[in-house]
Amino acid sequence: MRLLTDVLTLATLVGSGVVTGILLIFSNAVMPSLARHAQGADAMVTINERILNPTFLLLFMGTTLACAALAALTLLGHGAGGPFTLLGCALYIVGVFGVTAAFNVPMNDRLAATPAASPERTAYWATYLERWTRWNTVRSVLGVAGTTLLAAGVVAPTGTTSSHGPQRGARDAHPEAPAGGVEAPEVMRVRSDSNWSRLV
Repeated sequence: MRLLTDVLTLATLVGSGVVTGILLIFSNAVMPSLARHAQGADAMVTINERILNPTFLLLFMGTTLACAALAALTLLGHGAGGPFTLLGCALYIVGVFGVTAAFNVPMNDRLAATPAASPERTAYWATYLERWTRWNTVRSVLGVAGTTLLAAGVVAPTGTTSSHGPQRGARDAHPEAPAGGVEAPEVMRVRSDSNWSRLV
């Protein structure tokens, strides 16, 4: 279970970071660039078609599933991220996947349904640019927050990674205590000197 939790933690952290980075590029560079071109709407339709490839789908959907699995394991007491991991997973699932499904995808479908280079597409493009970019920025910000929390769960763990982890007890407080019947050399030397003093 520890290995599975570690793998899911790594997958969610890397996947969330990569997907969020892609989304940020759209708000920061892609959409402003398309807004300056007459064929921006047609180019956006092509981008939306091309981005549905195995690599992106694996990152986007795979991270969503990994977040759901990691959150479930965390609630069951596995993993060390605690509330950081739970919040990070929730922000990705709701903020990235949820916003995409509820807002960006329907707008993509509507834009694609308009005839290419038509007045209808041109009219909707102005609305699309403003609304799509706004919601993309929202999911980007939530993705950054989620990735940050997932990283915090790794850097500053709050939970328990294993029920069989190292326990601090009398042996840790007194390192000279026997471990498995073998005493530390310093203790053996002191006791030996004490025994010799009794014989003299």
